[in-house]
Amino acid sequence: MALKLYHATSEYAADRIEQEGFRCGTHGFAGGAIYFSQNPDGACRKYRNGRGNPDILIECVVRLGRMLEAAKNTVDEYDVRCRGCDSVK
Repeated sequence: MALKLYHATSEYAADRIEQEGFRCGTHGFAGGAIYFSQNPDGACRKYRNGRGNPDILIECVVRLGRMLEAAKNTVDEYDVRCRGCDSVK
């Protein structure tokens, strides 16, 4: 399944994303990952856990693969992969 999703970030990080592609972060809802939102406002609210305003909003078409539904901080990348999933909702 592919969806149009949004990622809010800094100008510096956006330049790096353009040059090198997305890279997983180190923490968040499901551990180190790349986080997207279904709407622009949601992406901006989640930028740096609500502590600041993003410089750039990136619109992406994201292939989510097999999704795992999980509560916050209950899974990490290892758990997701072991369950045969590609993303977390």
